[in-house]
Amino acid sequence: MPTVVVIGGGIIGCCVADALAEAGVDVEVLERDRVASGSSGLAVGVVESQYTDPGWIDLRVFARRAFDALADEADIGFVRSGYLRLGYADADVALFARSVEHQRTLGVEDARVVGVAEIAALVPSLRTDDVAGGLWCPSDGYVDPHLATAAFAERARARGARIVEGCAVTRAERAGGAWRLETTQGARRADVVVNAAGPWANAVAALIGVAGDVSPQRRSAIQVHLAEPLSAVHPFTMNYIPGVDPYGAYVRHEAADRLICGLHSEDLLDPPSDPDDYPRGVTQDWQEQLAGQLAFRFPGLADGMAFGEGWSGLYPCRPSREPSIGWRRDVDGVIDAVGFGGGGLQSGPAAGALVRDWLLHDAPVAIPSAASLAPA
Repeated sequence: MPTVVVIGGGIIGCCVADALAEAGVDVEVLERDRVASGSSGLAVGVVESQYTDPGWIDLRVFARRAFDALADEADIGFVRSGYLRLGYADADVALFARSVEHQRTLGVEDARVVGVAEIAALVPSLRTDDVAGGLWCPSDGYVDPHLATAAFAERARARGARIVEGCAVTRAERAGGAWRLETTQGARRADVVVNAAGPWANAVAALIGVAGDVSPQRRSAIQVHLAEPLSAVHPFTMNYIPGVDPYGAYVRHEAADRLICGLHSEDLLDPPSDPDDYPRGVTQDWQEQLAGQLAFRFPGLADGMAFGEGWSGLYPCRPSREPSIGWRRDVDGVIDAVGFGGGGLQSGPAAGALVRDWLLHDAPVAIPSAASLAPA
């Protein structure tokens, strides 16, 4: 059985360690700071499969089941608020119908296309006069990103994985069929290195002597205080269709009198941010853009709402809008698990299973369609 070092202790790295340790692999995670201290801990925690691309649906359905199972074992703050994706044209609704059909083949029974009347009943605050339909699943929702990442980490440790915090890799060399890694906590030897470094993926790639194409894109979120408390949990509502809108507002329940809102995009809209030096707050321009979208799309919430604390994290995006998962072909003994964009948290368990499969079977056994995500 090969020995493995995973670089990065976010959700991807911890899920990789969990899957490998369950399979009996000798695995160690090296995290330069603390578990979930990077982008994973800044996520809004969405867990859903209401997407339009079949490959992404495959990943998210697999991961949703893993989150469901984990929620039975540990407190991960899983709130099944339901998830609604809005569409504005017949073509959008047709995409949603194909998504539901694909999800049915994977065993998802409660996802469905909803009409305007049902959307208005689900989200009374929403403007619906220009809405054509929606993609809805009542059992989707969100988790606490810190609790979820920590739970995968703890289960990985219980299965025999080692997770070392405050351990940065400073040098890597391939010799004699193995990797020697110099770190701030001494040298490591491994047969295989897994790059699960999120926004730092390019820096890790450079250490092992290859190129990376991850562009860390700064994205922001903010707490929104409501003038009147909600009488029920607000569905996670996404006003964004991939490939159509540059940005779309989303609304996520936080408490009866408070929401988490932001602007989502999976496109490379900005120059790449330096993950070690980028603004962690929110700008006035961004707040004004978000306020405009909320006032237009959610007029029932906008009256009297007030912005509270905001923050920014990084989406580790790739030009293809898809992650890279599998063996690198330009260097021996390296597996990529990078470039998940804004879907990293909810794809973590799928990434772990795929890294395990590439390592042990040289094929994506758990999710066969993920063969297309392997590095060229």
